[in-house]
This record gives sequence, structure tokens and C-alpha cells, in this order.
Amino acid sequence: MRDSLSPPARDTRRIAALRRAPAFAKARTFARAEDGSIIVLSIFFLTLMLMIGGIAVDVMRHESTRSRMQGTLDRAVLAAANLSQTKEPDAVVTDYVTKAGMAEYLTGTTVTDNTLNARGVTASAEALVPSFFMQMSGVDSLNATALSAAEEKVTNVEVSLVLDVSSSMNENGRIGNLRTAARDFVDIVLNGANTGVDGAPKISISLVPYSGQANAGEALLNTYPNRLYGQTYSYCVDFAASDYSTTTLANSAALVGASNGEIFTSATSSLTPSFYWCPKPPANMNATILPLGDSASTLKSKISGMTAQGSTAIDIGMKWGVTLLDPSSQPSVTQLVAGNAVSSLFDGRPYDYSEPNTMKVIVLMTDGEHVNDEPRMINSVKTGYSNVWFNAWSSGSGAYSLYDSSRKRWFWRSDTRSGWGYTYPAGGSSYIACDGVSATSCGNARRLTYPELWDMATVGWVSQELYGRAYSINSDAKYKEWVQSTSNTTKNTRTRAICDAARARGITVFSVAFEAPSTGQSLLKYCATTSGHYFDVRGLEIRTAFRSIASHISQLRLTQ
Repeated sequence: MRDSLSPPARDTRRIAALRRAPAFAKARTFARAEDGSIIVLSIFFLTLMLMIGGIAVDVMRHESTRSRMQGTLDRAVLAAANLSQTKEPDAVVTDYVTKAGMAEYLTGTTVTDNTLNARGVTASAEALVPSFFMQMSGVDSLNATALSAAEEKVTNVEVSLVLDVSSSMNENGRIGNLRTAARDFVDIVLNGANTGVDGAPKISISLVPYSGQANAGEALLNTYPNRLYGQTYSYCVDFAASDYSTTTLANSAALVGASNGEIFTSATSSLTPSFYWCPKPPANMNATILPLGDSASTLKSKISGMTAQGSTAIDIGMKWGVTLLDPSSQPSVTQLVAGNAVSSLFDGRPYDYSEPNTMKVIVLMTDGEHVNDEPRMINSVKTGYSNVWFNAWSSGSGAYSLYDSSRKRWFWRSDTRSGWGYTYPAGGSSYIACDGVSATSCGNARRLTYPELWDMATVGWVSQELYGRAYSINSDAKYKEWVQSTSNTTKNTRTRAICDAARARGITVFSVAFEAPSTGQSLLKYCATTSGHYFDVRGLEIRTAFRSIASHISQLRLTQ
């Protein structure tokens, strides 16, 4: 019997039969099964991880080679640029990389500024690092390069050593400890310097001792031709308030000379000054400023001779210290060089602040604070003739006479007689008789200048024993007329101002508080360039502090 179904129908029946067949069922089950798919994914990620790990290995090998080359070159050029190195710079570099097993990688060495005081060295290296895993992606090697440069120069160093030599430094052996510390400082800083050999370090140290004032010394002060009220016995300056807000002190400045004399006590029966507000030469020459010293022996000798006396004027000491670092002092230094007061090595100093390879440093030290007001004589009693006459007796003492032009009489004041009524000063004639008074005083009385008077007699004695007795006025009346005071608060403000000016100019300030009270410590902390530039010391610690500062300065002389 023939199949009456159409061809499409027959095909459909056959397919249905096949689907019911066991073999087809197995194939369908296999196709629908998901077992093992995670394995395929794992194989894919494992392959990817192996590729990334391989790349990382190649990169690490490249970086290891590069870092080794860089480290070797860094050490090599530093050694080659060292001015104490006796071998040729390129030979030093080659020796370093050869001993590191990297000679084949060195591509070049360049030497610049190979002089006695400067040397620059640059070296480069290159290596091809074969790749292990990246070859599969067509990268056969990685290029590792290294470049290193070093430069060493001896800088010109200008130092101001500003030291407190007030009377409190006599306590606890401070002045002795300071002398030792300052001498150590000089030895360390000047080691190998100022030899005169071309290219040798040129280091100047200005020594600025200060107490209630700072005596610039005759040679330095004479370089300011327009100064006013010059003193025979005093080379101190009464700075104006505006002077503390700037580092400059123009050579043309009309500096106001400070008077000599003991002006601390307003009224006293003590005639002879026990100390002078402005330290007096020549007996106390070591209290004067030594500008731009070059000789360790000269500086140390002056330091050894420093004595402690007087009050404390940190502001004045700091002002002079800054002045001797400021380019405005170049005309003064030129004159000092011409007069053989400063070495010709330092002609042209202080350098401009922008001068390459130049460092300016101040070391400011005190054991105190501005506890006292600063007394200043008014200008009218600084120079010219006073109204006081003096007759020196053969015994070594003498008689003082005060002249009153309105009375045309002298007031005598001595151990044996006093009072008005004399028509001549004591010693003006062999015999004087007037108003029932007879007196004999042989000699040659002479009129004293104000500098002479304040050198011979305390201001308080003249106020009390001459003017006070002669005119029956308060013993300190004339003192108050002659002497004006600047408060300690104002002096602190001035110190901060000059420290700010120094900081703005890039001057490095180290400060040392030597057994100082809290106010002094605060002031010196303020002045220090950073907290690391401030030292608070006691006893022998000052020697350690000065050594540390000196070593730091010596290290800063070399820039790499």
C-alpha cells in the first residue's frame, strides 16, 4: 500500500521519529549540558594572568637595571665632582661603573667648570634589557637609561659673630665659656680658608661685641664722613628708629655719635666712672668691632681679651652685625682695605645679595634681655665746651669749677672747699680773695670739653655735686635734662624689626640663648631663621652649640 502522505508530511514524521531515537536524545542532552564551562573561563583568565605576570617580570628586570645604573652614576659623579678628588673626573666615573659591573652601559661623561673652586660632572648610561615574556608580543627588549649630574662649589661666606659682653656675663663663668666657644667657632669656620691660593675659600668673620652699646672702633666709624657729634673717646652710634627696619646703612648717612661716659646713674657722689656706656678704647680695645676678619689668630686674640661690663643692647649689636653683611657697607670696606684694616681678599665685600655662591650668616648670642631702658645723652652736651673747668693737682687729684656766665663767677667743688664767689676757676690764680673768702690753689685750670668731662666724671656726679649743689636744685635735675631714655619694650620691637629685615634679605640667623631669661629666649627664637637655628644652652653647652653652628656653616659652603 502506497504512502498517501505528501513529501513534506513524510519528512516531518521522519524528524519526529529521529527525535524519539536514543542517539538523538543523547546528542540533545549533550548540547544542553553546561557542565565544565567554568573550566574554559578559568583557562582564559589563567592565560591572561600569565601574560600580565610575564610583562611585570620584564618590567621589574628593566627597573632593577635602571635603578642600579642610576645609583652607580649618582655615587660616581658625586665622587668625581669632589674638589678634593685628585683623579680626573671621567676616570673616577669609569672606575665606579666598572667596579659595579656596568662599564658596558656607560655612554658618556662631561666635565664642566673644572677649576680650583668649582667642578661639575655629568654622566649617562644606557642598557638594553632582553625581555622573556614580552617577546611573545613582539617586544624583544626594553631600553633602560640613567642620567646624573653633580656640582661642587666653594662659596664666599660672610659671617657676623654678635656676642653679648654685658656685666652679667661675669656670672657662672659665662664669659670664659663664651671665649672658649667663640675660639672653637673661628677655628672650624676658617679651617682651610683665606690661604691666598687662587680658588681657596674666602671667609670673613666680623666680630661684634656689644653691651649697652657697640663700639664700632675709630677705623670703621671714620669711613662714614658725614657722622655728627663725633667723640674723642667714643665710637658708638645712636641709631635712629628707622635704621632698624632696613639692613642698609648708607656710607653717606649722618650717623649720630653716642656720648662717652657713665650715664646709668642719675645722681651719685661717685666721681670716677667705673664703666662707660660706650666701651672705651684703648684700655678696652677688645670691646670694639673687628670688621671682616680673615686671620684666626687675630680673631681669637681679640676674643680672649673680651671683658664683661655694662648693660645689654641686643638691637644695636644685631644692627651692626647686619650692617657688616649688607652691600651698602662696600665703600667702608674699600677704605678699610686701603688702610690695611681689612685684608685685600675682601675688597668688594659685602657682596650683593644676588651674588652667586655667596652665603651671609649671623650668629647672635645673649645671656640676658632688654631689662633696662637705654639712656642717651642729648646732642647739645656731646661735643663742644662745657661750663666745667678742671685744675689738676700734683697729688693726682684736682678741683672742678662750674662757671655761671650770668654771675660771672665760678662754683668750686673739691674735697676742701665749695661754694660760689670766686672770680677765677680753681687753679686760675695763685691767690683768690672775694666776698670774705680766701683760697689758694696753684695750677693751670682749663675748660673741659664735653667728651673730656664725661670721660673724667660720671654724669650723675656732675648733676648732683656740681649743678645740684651750686644751684640748690634736685640732684638729678640736670641728669634728666641731659639724658633721654628708650624703653626696653621699644628695644625689643627694634630687635624684631632688624631680624625681619635680615630674614627678608635671605641672611641666615643662628641664635644662642646662653642661660638667658624667658624674654631673652623669646626674642632670640624670633630672630632665628628656623627653630633648628635656635640654641638654648647652659654652661659648657655653649661650646657644643658654637661647634654645631660652625660645622653647619662649613657644610653649607659646599653645594651639590
